Amino acid sequence: FERGEWPSNQGWAKDKPPMAWEFGSLLGKADDYVWPMMPEVDASVGGATRFAFNFDHGISDLVFGDAWRKDTTTNEPLFFRPEFEEKVYIKQGDYRSGEAVMKQQLREELKESELIMGKWHPDGYFLRQGSVK
Repeated sequence: FERGEWPSNQGWAKDKPPMAWEFGSLLGKADDYVWPMMPEVDASVGGATRFAFNFDHGISDLVFGDAWRKDTTTNEPLFFRPEFEEKVYIKQGDYRSGEAVMKQQLREELKESELIMGKWHPDGYFLRQGSVK
């Protein structure tokens, strides 16, 4: 986010975003648990806003909402969907086809399509607060 974009809480959940996911934050994810991660903002780097997110061993994935910024001519909000290439690794000697590996990945993602929302406590445990679809 270096051109005035901010992370939003839009575009990821099927329904409106959960109240715990504040605009400007990311979600940490582990299995089917998600929790908000508030950024540390450093606006002093060449005039660009930079975000830093501290996370610990509990997170296996980061959930990004759409990037957001205001249009400079209309002052209307503009949303951009970040896209990331995902690599799938298999053990040496695993002779499944690429299609079989991708089907396994899809099954895993479908299994995690309803997530448990909560907060990650600094002492290393999760406090449940609802769910996200």
